[in-house]
Amino acid sequence: MAALESTWRAALLLALVPGCQDQIIGALPTSDATLDTSVTAGDATGEAESETAIDATTDATTDTTAGTEEPTGPAPTFVAVGQVSRRLVSSDGGSTWPIDLMGVEGDPEEVLTSVTFGEDRFVAVGGLDFGRSMVSDDGATWSEHEDGLPQLRDVVYGSGMFVAVGWSGRRAWSWDGLSWNDIPVEEPGDLFESIAYGDGVFVATGWGGLRLRTIDAQQWTNRVTDLGDGLTDVVYGNGRFVAIGRNDGRVVVSEDGVDWTGEAELGARGKGLCFGDGRFLALGDMRAHLSVDGLAWESYDVAPTLERCAWGDGVFVATEPQDRRWRSTDGIDWEPVDVAAPVGPGLADIAFGPVLAP
Repeated sequence: MAALESTWRAALLLALVPGCQDQIIGALPTSDATLDTSVTAGDATGEAESETAIDATTDATTDTTAGTEEPTGPAPTFVAVGQVSRRLVSSDGGSTWPIDLMGVEGDPEEVLTSVTFGEDRFVAVGGLDFGRSMVSDDGATWSEHEDGLPQLRDVVYGSGMFVAVGWSGRRAWSWDGLSWNDIPVEEPGDLFESIAYGDGVFVATGWGGLRLRTIDAQQWTNRVTDLGDGLTDVVYGNGRFVAIGRNDGRVVVSEDGVDWTGEAELGARGKGLCFGDGRFLALGDMRAHLSVDGLAWESYDVAPTLERCAWGDGVFVATEPQDRRWRSTDGIDWEPVDVAAPVGPGLADIAFGPVLAP
């Protein structure tokens, strides 16, 4: 297992890719609760640094008609993250990406592997030997925290908190996305790649057929099954969890995170999975697969090599590994966006959130 971890750590530096038999009953922690130190290692500390996008431009116009201004609602915003702590932001359905922020060129720790949205903010995690997390209310201004929790691979929001998983059996949770509580590692050889939330339950998947389930981020059930190896992406929708295997496109489904079935094999490597408009969308090897239940799938050829995807504002937006972005209203026909923009560092994940207007 150590050799496998070493191989993936090396691969991550070259190009980012993203990705229960017994029910556990436990109380969800509250912000005023004191956690048992035998379960939670404690809060990581650090000083946040504020960073503001300087590449974004705004064309100001003057409204000469007094008293006709309409209140503005939340701005539908996509954020993509990747190498060099890159953060790309679009607020027009993925058509243009005027905000493009980066960290320190050449620093292997400056890598963001996942981004999610919750509590009116985007939260991104990453780092290798020394972890980092970043938080933004609008995608333009970010606070950074070097939290000391390395190798986090995915983060999700649910039940009022952010929960992240990663390599070396890493699991952590946070109220705000900056200060993280490290959960004691039970199996250092576990390689978790993805986590999803639905119906009060968190489910994590990874290499070795791993599936973990928790309702409070403190107590987890752990089971290794033979329903596919390398389950590197999991999402929730239509009342069920759906996970996909990176090596063979094997799809497994569970309504509760406890009992799983595996009836579909897409015949191509599964590199991305998202849910939107009542359907699951799986991507990989220039193919797009659509399903409403995770069991029966329709497959289509697509021109781009799409990997990570997100749904919001009536469209799917997906990324290619070499910094190209595409959009689609149905998951079948895709159009490239921002084609005139220079190619930047590779992207690892994308998320959607309705950003509140200031």
